[in-house]
Amino acid sequence: MAAAQGAAIQLRLAGLQRATAIPVALRHHSTSCSSRTSSSSSSRYYFAVVNGGLLHQVGGQHHLHLHKHKKPASCIKSASSISTARLFSSNAVPVQSQKGADREDESKIPKPPQASQPQMMTPPELAAELDKFVIGQADAKRAMASAIRFRWRRKQLNEQQREDCNPRNILMIGPTGCGKTEIARRLAKIVDAPFVIAEATKFTEVGFHGRDIESVMRDLMEAGIKMVQKKLEKEYTPMALEVVDEKLLEALLGDLSQDTDRVTWRGHLRKGWLDERTVFVDVPVTQTQSPGGILGAPSGGMASGSLELGDIYRDDRDLNRLTSAMGGGRGVVRTEKKKLTIREARKKLLRAELDARITQEELIQRALKAVEEDGIVFLDEIDKIVSPKGSYGPDASSEGVQRDLLPIIEGTTINTKYGNIKSNHVLFVCAGSFHAVRPSDMLAELQGRLPVKIKLHPLTEGDFYRILSEPEFGIIEQNVALLGTEGATVEWSECGIREVARLATEMNTYIENTGARRLHTIVEQVTDDLSFNIAEYKGKKVLIDRAFVESKTSTIEIDKTARGLL
Repeated sequence: MAAAQGAAIQLRLAGLQRATAIPVALRHHSTSCSSRTSSSSSSRYYFAVVNGGLLHQVGGQHHLHLHKHKKPASCIKSASSISTARLFSSNAVPVQSQKGADREDESKIPKPPQASQPQMMTPPELAAELDKFVIGQADAKRAMASAIRFRWRRKQLNEQQREDCNPRNILMIGPTGCGKTEIARRLAKIVDAPFVIAEATKFTEVGFHGRDIESVMRDLMEAGIKMVQKKLEKEYTPMALEVVDEKLLEALLGDLSQDTDRVTWRGHLRKGWLDERTVFVDVPVTQTQSPGGILGAPSGGMASGSLELGDIYRDDRDLNRLTSAMGGGRGVVRTEKKKLTIREARKKLLRAELDARITQEELIQRALKAVEEDGIVFLDEIDKIVSPKGSYGPDASSEGVQRDLLPIIEGTTINTKYGNIKSNHVLFVCAGSFHAVRPSDMLAELQGRLPVKIKLHPLTEGDFYRILSEPEFGIIEQNVALLGTEGATVEWSECGIREVARLATEMNTYIENTGARRLHTIVEQVTDDLSFNIAEYKGKKVLIDRAFVESKTSTIEIDKTARGLL
């Protein structure tokens, strides 16, 4: 297109509506653009997009078409050139520009990344991955990794053989703070499986006031719903972003959005250059979800611990597809036009697109399959519902809970508001310290349903040092990073870290053994004053060595005449 010298036009784009026209004087240069002639007039008619505005020419006179809500004076700025303008003929046929550098090729515009499916790891690979986050306890890592791989092997069998393979349920025996929970949690995160932690002491026998053991499966299903929801959103996001970009381009350019020149604008849009521009977009009307069940749900109330429909979805979510699925609208979603920045509009439009694409049936079916095939239940403090042999007396949280747990671990069907869940192939990991009782005090039937028994060892001073220094973004790294946000440079010397490890070992030996949790207590005490007065150290370097640790922990009294539990 022809370059124009002199006055340049830059418009703040808020949707193009031809409500205001301003004559503009421009010095013309020769051009080879091919505009069309109107049938009702011999004058040539063409228009151009000038930095987001519409420059319209009828014959030899130029006009600027601005949004009806914008004042002309606030929409025009001076500049040295309008070389970024695009020319179009009256019937929206694009006119070639002399400067092709401004036009971007479709293939060069960055596309949203496609989600990749993780490959199933072998037991040694799973154990090596756990080594990055959990120190020691090699036997427990091996057992958990083998149990996870066993599930993969089962899926390779035919359907009849598959049903006869029982999961390798595990009983972990070890003191508090030795890594029982962390191993299970990290492994579930690595393999991306539905995972729930429950304390056995929170459950009571069926018929007594409190939560029954079946509610743990409902919790697992809720965890599966959230996990699958994230997976589906990640899966559909690339396609939804394409639609959102088209809607934003339509709001930005109006009728011009159908022209090939939108390639350039799409590139600007994805690079974030237009995020602060305002547009008018149609967004779904937010409304409160009505309580009630969904597919497969009983009409009456559920047992304690269940969720209402609205609890599944975030409070800030726009009207989603579940409303229409329950009969509230039959697929019709009310919308309203709002003036938003492109940054805000993109979030709302993306949310609406994802809600429209993810159906209720797909979400529930995939969640049911994930829970039944890959679900992991970690039942902690199992020793607290075990009574020593020979003891008598009613206890609604003891042997009765063990008996209620038997059919769930063995395999049964549990009714939830999402449908019936089979627990036959859910992996159960039970854990306890077993200080006051022994594993043999458990019901014989329950012992038989936990075939893999692993003993975890108390952590040593060397283990504490490795916990502080080796794991990715461990306790020390977290502390340094958090204090660094205030502008201070904090460094821990090796002797300082070893002093913390030594002190933790002493306190666990002579006071109470809390395992690795003791490290958090000591690190917090060491950095307490520093954290409170960190503003005074802005731009300074602070070294935490042995002397620093000793000065901050001198108030800790350790009675070495008494010895705590190891």
